[in-house]
Amino acid sequence: MDRYPNEKIIADVRTLYESLGRAPKRREYVHAGMAIKRFGSWTETLNRADIEAVDIRKKLSKEELIALLAIKTKELGYTPRVFGNDFPHTVQAINKFGSWNAFIRASGLIPREPGESVTDSKKRKRHTLESLMDVALSLEKELRRFPTYQEYPYLLVMQRFGTWNKFKEACAHRKNKPTID
Repeated sequence: MDRYPNEKIIADVRTLYESLGRAPKRREYVHAGMAIKRFGSWTETLNRADIEAVDIRKKLSKEELIALLAIKTKELGYTPRVFGNDFPHTVQAINKFGSWNAFIRASGLIPREPGESVTDSKKRKRHTLESLMDVALSLEKELRRFPTYQEYPYLLVMQRFGTWNKFKEACAHRKNKPTID
C-alpha cells in the first residue's frame, strides 16, 4: 500500500487551495515533488484537484487585465494592492500601463492615497504582539507547518518584530511556553 496515495495528494492540494483562497504555488506544497512525479507537472496536479492554474507568464492584453482586475476587486471587496498576493498579474499590469495607479485609473477605479487603508480604520482590528502570534500559530495548525511570510495576512508583523525569523522564534517560544492555569 502506498504511504502517500494520489487521493491524499489531491486532498492536500484542495485544502491548501481553500485555505489560501487561490491556486497554490508549487513551492507552497510540501510534497510538490512527489505530486509532479506522480502527475507529470504541477499544472496537472492542480487540474486533478479541479483547480484552475493561474499562469502569470501568459501575456494578457490591457483589456484582459482590466477585466481580471474587475473580477478580483469584486471578489475582495476592495481594489487590490500592488504588494502581496491580491492580483497575480501585477507585474504585467505595471509594464503595460506604466504604473499600478495608471492601471487602476484605466480600469475606472480610484487609486488609494499612500498609506490609505483598504478598510475603515475604525472597524479594523488592532493587533497585539500576542494576537499576531496567535494568528500564525492558528495558521500553523491549519497548514501543518509554520506559514511563510507570503501566506501570513498581516504585513505589520515585520514592523513589530523586525524580521520574519525573529517572529518565528517568538512564535516557537510562545508555543513551547507552559500555560499557567
